[in-house]
This record gives sequence, C-alpha cells and structure tokens, in this order.
Amino acid sequence: MTSLGTSVGHGNTIISSEEYGLALGNHLIVDGYQSIAVGSESKATADWATAIGQEAIAEKVGSVAIGSATKAVTKDGVALGSYSVAKRAKGVTGYLAGENTSEVWKSTLGALSIGGGEYNDTRQITGVAAGTKDTDAVNVAQLKAINQKMDKGAVHYFSVKSEETGERSNFNNDGAKGIESMVIGIGSTSDGNNSTVIGKNNTLTGTKHLRREGKEVEINNSIVAGHNLEVDGYCNSVLATDYEDDTFHGLTKVAGDYNTVLGAG
Repeated sequence: MTSLGTSVGHGNTIISSEEYGLALGNHLIVDGYQSIAVGSESKATADWATAIGQEAIAEKVGSVAIGSATKAVTKDGVALGSYSVAKRAKGVTGYLAGENTSEVWKSTLGALSIGGGEYNDTRQITGVAAGTKDTDAVNVAQLKAINQKMDKGAVHYFSVKSEETGERSNFNNDGAKGIESMVIGIGSTSDGNNSTVIGKNNTLTGTKHLRREGKEVEINNSIVAGHNLEVDGYCNSVLATDYEDDTFHGLTKVAGDYNTVLGAG
C-alpha cells in the first residue's frame, strides 16, 4: 500500500507510487493518484479515476465507471449503468454544427455513456425536464411542441414530386444564383439578379449595368415561367413551354431585352 492510501476489504491492491488511493471492497486494483475503486473486482488504473461496482473499469485520467461491468476507456469519460462503455473522446463535433466550434457544438470532455458495449446496449432516459440553455438536454415534449408550431405554419396545397437530385437539379435549393433572385422548380436556375424563375428545366442569364443613387448595380429584372426555357437578357417576361410530338421537338429560346413571350416551342 502507498503512503496515505486506504484499503478496506479483502484482496485489494494499491500499486501506484502516488498517494491517496482508495479501495473499498474485495479484490480491487487501484493504480493512480487519488483514484478510487469500490465494490468487487473493479479497477481504477489512472489518476483521479473512479470505478464503482462489480468488475467496473476506469482506465483513463479522470474517467468514471459506475455499475456492473462498466468501462470508461477515454479521458474524463463517464460510463453509467451496467454494461455501459464510455469510449468517445472529447473534441467531437455535433450533428448539424456546420462551422460552429464552440463548446455548445463541440465537446470539451469525454462523453457520458449509458449503453454501448459489445452488444450495443441502449437505454431510455426518463424523468427529464425540458431544457433551457443551449447545452441542456431536450425532451420529447419540446420536440412535440416544435412539430405543433411547424404544423400551424406549414405550407398547404403545394407539392413537388421528382426523383432528380443531381447537380443543377435545384434539389438542394441552390438554383437561385443571382442576388435577390427566386427559383421554384426542378432543374431550373437563375444567374440574374432580382429575377423570378418558375417551372422545370428553365435557365435565366443576363445582366444589365445601371447606376442607382450614384452606384453601379447589376440587375436582370426578368420573370420566367414554364418548361425547358432558355432566356438571356434584361427585363424579359416569358410564359411558355416547349413543344414535342413524334417527329419534332420545339424549344422556346429568348435573347435580348424587354421581350414579352407567350407560347410553345
């Protein structure tokens, strides 16, 4: 036993050259400064590690294992409940964090685990009050409340059905390239500032340089609605589509400024 270490029970071993180790139980191993093992056949083998239970293991600095056959194998990790394993280290970025790297989005300590292990055990956490701060847990009641708010503000009588998800499909809502432009539709794009494009596979390009309040601005000011339209120019109004039969496929293409086009092909 080291100086100032304490052992109560049978077959315990405090083997560190450090001090203040504590073993309470039977056949315990304590090897670390101020490390604690309580129970039977548990091991606390790092500084400030705590292992409590039957065959609990805490093997990294500051780790905690509480429960039968629990394991805390990462620094400052916490394994809580029988068969739980804490192995996820600090520094993991959370889901949907994007470019955020603060402590709200990126962990600063090892994870708390209430399951895992060889059989990927899981548990429900019950009796959780609704969270308040950014780093609080969210409960099911809060998620239900979000759904209710979304339902009240949901868009109705609008639907889009397509299997197109590739580049330039607008699946990721990226068809509007121009400033203050709006694109609604599958495979449609707009490079024109202050423009509106509605429909399938429409393309709008073109820019006019104007001076407003002493500043030069680039603007398009076109409205395009229909299918398979190619429009290039400033201040165009196009409501059209393509035409196709067994022998002919006619496309509507508009070039120039101040055009008004209605028709097919």
